[in-house]
Amino acid sequence: NFPISPGRRLLPGVGRGTGVRLGLARRKEAIGVVTLDIRVPIGLLFTLLGLLLTGYGLLSDPAVYQHSLGYNMNLIWGIVLVVFGVLMLYFGRRVSPSSPR
Repeated sequence: NFPISPGRRLLPGVGRGTGVRLGLARRKEAIGVVTLDIRVPIGLLFTLLGLLLTGYGLLSDPAVYQHSLGYNMNLIWGIVLVVFGVLMLYFGRRVSPSSPR
């Protein structure tokens, strides 16, 4: 073990102006950047909110929906949110053929 000065990089050749060209994925891995596809947390959020809204639509009093011409809008939009959330999760977790997972 040797001391590392503040100006010295742990991995020589990674960074600007060093002349070594690494791929983007390898550079991120080398410096410890965690990549998260934004579709995963958005999918989780919409799925959870959709499940809550669907549950409320199933358990609520039907008299409440007279304002919306008798349509259970909570149930309808809850299902729409669940479908959207599941699609976001699917596309966010799908492994692309070019990625080295």
